[in-house]
Amino acid sequence: WRGGGGGGPGGGGGGMVSGAVSSQMQKVLEDANRKLDDMIRERSALQASLQAAQEAAQEAADRAAAEAGAKTEAYAAVERLNHELVDAQDKLADAELRASA
Repeated sequence: WRGGGGGGPGGGGGGMVSGAVSSQMQKVLEDANRKLDDMIRERSALQASLQAAQEAAQEAADRAAAEAGAKTEAYAAVERLNHELVDAQDKLADAELRASA
């Protein structure tokens, strides 16, 4: 009775088909891994760019704050000088009045 085995001629063809499928799956996996590696590298580069941009923004904010502080100090100094000038003008006017009297 010969009905069962499938091991005769042509029976090994299934192995060739599964080998081709396995080889194709291997290629798909390798391609997916390459794409994943590329995406990881790109993400890393983007993270580095983001970090650099954040640091530059922080430096700019620090500079702006320092400049704003310096500007405030300069305005205060000008205000003090204006008061001193007014006082000096008053004293000069008083001295001129005394000198003319």
